[in-house]
Amino acid sequence: MTRHTLRRSGRVLALASMAALAACSVTEDLLQVENPTELPISELQQTALINALINGVVGDFTHMYDDPFIWQGSMFTDEQVTGINWEQTARLNLRIVQFNEGPTDAMFSQISRALRQGEDVSERFRTLLTSPNSDARLAKTLAFAGYSYIAMGEAMCEAVVSRVDINTGVVIFGDKLLTPSELFTTALGHFAEAITIATAAGDNTMLNLARVGTARAALNLGGQAAAVIAAASAVPANFRYELEYSATTPREQNTLYARVTG
Repeated sequence: MTRHTLRRSGRVLALASMAALAACSVTEDLLQVENPTELPISELQQTALINALINGVVGDFTHMYDDPFIWQGSMFTDEQVTGINWEQTARLNLRIVQFNEGPTDAMFSQISRALRQGEDVSERFRTLLTSPNSDARLAKTLAFAGYSYIAMGEAMCEAVVSRVDINTGVVIFGDKLLTPSELFTTALGHFAEAITIATAAGDNTMLNLARVGTARAALNLGGQAAAVIAAASAVPANFRYELEYSATTPREQNTLYARVTG
């Protein structure tokens, strides 16, 4: 009886294992799913997505620049006073900045996101565009990458900058803490290339956007008065470049405007 029971149990286990294997073979494809709202990294390198890639660069910078860069940064510098009684906001107003709290983490992560977009898309455009050295679209992404470096240098005492393999999406982490001066110097390199490309493309808007960035980065570095004057004096007095916001979604909202107007 015992022997029979053991045999029977073994048979049941064997059948159960076979059923499990069959179920796995049937459901294997069900586990391989794709997110319909996202594209794999490997599929981004196509000309049909050029405008979408540019919009991603501008969109992430716009979102970061409003909040946290201006909204939270202006609390810390007393450029605006808020009555919002969130505990973290109150500490920020008192210049108590804890590295593991939302405002500080958002400042670094959102600037990093905008910076990565600007640099990664610029790298894509070097091979994706037909004539990248005279295409204002590359000048635009380089300029936005430069402004992201400025934001990082102005907001952080030091920062690690990583890069992404544009073919695989693998993050290659930086192994050095960069000072604000090093970040501003990197920004100058991006603006210099943007100026060269915008000049070749005949795009004055991108040319002047990069010139303003050059002046700001050089001013932040200090001791470069001649470079600041040369870049800024070449920009028309009526030049403006506006970032666009919308009430359509929370991400597009102008946070500072919404919170100071009630």
